[in-house]
Amino acid sequence: MSDVNFYALRTAKQYVENFAKDFDEQLISDHQDAIECFDCEDFIRTGVDAYRWLILADQRFRRLILERKIDEPVQEKISELLERLIRSWHATSLVVDQRLATLLAKGFEVDVGEFRDCEHQIKAMVEFLDAESSAVTEPLQQLCDRADEEHRSGQTAEFI
Repeated sequence: MSDVNFYALRTAKQYVENFAKDFDEQLISDHQDAIECFDCEDFIRTGVDAYRWLILADQRFRRLILERKIDEPVQEKISELLERLIRSWHATSLVVDQRLATLLAKGFEVDVGEFRDCEHQIKAMVEFLDAESSAVTEPLQQLCDRADEEHRSGQTAEFI
């Protein structure tokens, strides 16, 4: 596979981008209060769908790596794209949280159960990405790269 174009990844990208761009304060504030609540719930549902596609794309990506059907430069591109999508979903969820707080303060009930679960998972991913980027020193990265290369060349045992 020579490009970063597989269905789950394309769909995840589309859903996360829609999730990020469709949250328009003006759109929601123009509705009547009751309709506003429904719109917010529908928008949250879009976020949950985006999360599911993002997770599926990540799973497909990891499978392609394990099956060695994807070369390293493409792996890097997909990995960077997935990280951007995760961070975009997270940033959008922070804006959603602010809007939810306003609706809840007005006394509305908004079904956010599954969204909160997704939000919790994405937050953990962002924290991991942040910790990983600050924890990997150049010598450690070289060691990881060497171990990966030795594994790929069959010089080490495979652990599952």
